[in-house]
Amino acid sequence: IIEIFSPEINTYFEELLYVSRTKDTALQSKAKQKLLLLGLSSGQIEQIEQALEILDLLLLTYLMKVMNK
Repeated sequence: IIEIFSPEINTYFEELLYVSRTKDTALQSKAKQKLLLLGLSSGQIEQIEQALEILDLLLLTYLMKVMNK
């Protein structure tokens, strides 16, 4: 849905997704700043980050189950 209304937001969301898996806080801050400049609130960005953490945990859980079979 985001991509339909704003390709730029989608691009920077994907960037945040990528850099959130690194420990580079400078890159993470820059990705968040880009989303803020496009009109997302800090709360919305925080929700995105929480969702990414949940997705990572789900993926890790799934992979552990698959590897243990």
